[in-house]
Amino acid sequence: AVNLMNKDTGMFGDVSDPYVVVRLGEVEHRTPTIDNNLNPVWRQDNYFSFEVTLSHTEVEFKVMNANYIKDEPLGTTTMDLRTTLRGEWHNYTLRLRDGGSAELDFHAYFRPTEYHSMVLDCVTVVCVRVVEARNLMNKDTGILGDVSDPYVKVRLGSTEHTTPTIDNNLNPVWDVGNEFTFVVEDEDGALELDVKNHNLVRDDPLGSARIELHRMASEEWTRFNEKLTDGAGGEILVDCYLKPTEIRRMKNEVAQARVLEADLAKKAAGLAHQVQEAEYAKKWLEDIDGGVKMPMSMEEKEWEHACGGRN
Repeated sequence: AVNLMNKDTGMFGDVSDPYVVVRLGEVEHRTPTIDNNLNPVWRQDNYFSFEVTLSHTEVEFKVMNANYIKDEPLGTTTMDLRTTLRGEWHNYTLRLRDGGSAELDFHAYFRPTEYHSMVLDCVTVVCVRVVEARNLMNKDTGILGDVSDPYVKVRLGSTEHTTPTIDNNLNPVWDVGNEFTFVVEDEDGALELDVKNHNLVRDDPLGSARIELHRMASEEWTRFNEKLTDGAGGEILVDCYLKPTEIRRMKNEVAQARVLEADLAKKAAGLAHQVQEAEYAKKWLEDIDGGVKMPMSMEEKEWEHACGGRN
């Protein structure tokens, strides 16, 4: 772990005495305590194994400061098994929630049974990372730096997660408590984001955005920079990772094809209109008697009126 908070006196090198609790379901393991160290490195008794069942979705990590009376939390983080690489070691460096700027570094190896792998492959999962918002509206007094206190609600279907609130900031950046995982149901079509201003009585809306699932690339992170609806020019930046089932992948490909088809049809209609205008122009230029009239734009009609007739 690095940059842990100091919860001890700080006198004569007396700083936090960290240890880590690793938990999966009801099973819990604990590392040894390293005294007076804000950047501890564990080299022994730090390897743990868990029996994973279908009901398990996250491994929880809690960093604690050992005390004689009551231990104190130094931050927490989680690893989602639904998006973890399988059958190989992977190194993770995760920011600790409620841990200041602290991070926890660890290695993990997930080897599910064949049946467990089949179950995981039958579930579509989307991971969302709320990065930042820009140019948010101010809904507070504006006096002495008192501006909006934004947070973001992220919703997919009936599941909703919320980022921490960042006080007095119209351009907030979230770097902790901002990653969420959703299980995608068949009827789910889009991720919905609502940016809010936190108040003691009633929160104010700062704008919303909607990201359709078919816009997300499969099995890679995609960044979206979305204009906020009713957000007075505000924007939100979100990273999304979609791990689809084969059915969801095909469903997304069909939706993407329909969007492309509609876009091409719109362009084709515009080209057809231009061809029609060109044909009228050709007939007009070749018409000696002046019996063919070409449709004119508003600018051409104004020019005709000013000149007293078509030249």
